[in-house]
Amino acid sequence: MVGYKLIALDLDGTTLNEEGVLSDENIHWIQKADEAGVIVIIATGRGRQTAQPHLDRLKLQHPFIVMNGSEVWRQPGELLDRQFVPRTCMNQCIDLARQYGVMYFGYELSRGLCCNFEPSSEEDNEMWMKFLFHSDELAKLDEIRGIMTDWSEVEVSSSSVKNIEITPKGISKALRLKEVCALLQISMDEVIAVGDGPNDIYMLQAAGLGIAVGNAMEEVKLAADITLPYTNGDHAVAKVIQQYVFQK
Repeated sequence: MVGYKLIALDLDGTTLNEEGVLSDENIHWIQKADEAGVIVIIATGRGRQTAQPHLDRLKLQHPFIVMNGSEVWRQPGELLDRQFVPRTCMNQCIDLARQYGVMYFGYELSRGLCCNFEPSSEEDNEMWMKFLFHSDELAKLDEIRGIMTDWSEVEVSSSSVKNIEITPKGISKALRLKEVCALLQISMDEVIAVGDGPNDIYMLQAAGLGIAVGNAMEEVKLAADITLPYTNGDHAVAKVIQQYVFQK
């Protein structure tokens, strides 16, 4: 078996249960892996503000990836890089969201998470790192996604069937994971990546071992090397660490 040196974990739908909570079992095994010298990093679509409480509970002092890679941190308190969505694209996204009557959110450098905010003017100094459409009406999201197919300035992905996530062009969890591994001098063959959503697919494919949790979307399962019989509610992350780090 490969001696894996790093585990990259998505948060929502993977490490967190359906209530958005870290289970004690997942915390225990993540910390055991860390103590054993295996680096565990979080790679999430969340912004730092909403990811931070979970990072604090895990007490990890390693790099972490937020907003699908728009921000990557060398360690808590030390930024490695940050990229922004062009202002014109943000305004176009707002126009689309309003046209279709769906909720929308954005992550701005100084304001954090904002909901249904106003478009930026040319005089504004706002710097947006991510945009998200959200709706229970999946047909509307399909139409929006179709309109955005030819947009060349941003990356279009999703973490669930109920959203569309917009990040800067070329930015993804996979790219940032490769950058982190280069920084730590770890080969991608020595990496386990675990996820559940379409925004995890490239990361799973880039890792030496890509694992989809049991509740992952079908396209994610097809892209993964392994699909677990355990869901995020069954402490799937703890099971991964037990099997692939401690061979239990």
